[in-house]
Amino acid sequence: MSVFLVAPLEDAARIVDRVVVNEHRAELDEVEQVLAMKGLEQLGVSAPSIAKRTGTTKKVVDGALAVGRSTAATSTIRD
Repeated sequence: MSVFLVAPLEDAARIVDRVVVNEHRAELDEVEQVLAMKGLEQLGVSAPSIAKRTGTTKKVVDGALAVGRSTAATSTIRD
């Protein structure tokens, strides 16, 4: 019997996997999308890379990151 050890995914890859899986299962709401992209940015993932990895446009990513940086905007979308 063979045993294979699989290294855990890095944090950014894990977030991308969640975004992609959840987007296909049920569309993420704006808050979830903003928080996921903000989390990726905080891990050092660039906006173009976030767009490529999540299958969205850079324009959408830039907008989500702008909202994520604004406390007032984040509060508004939560309501």
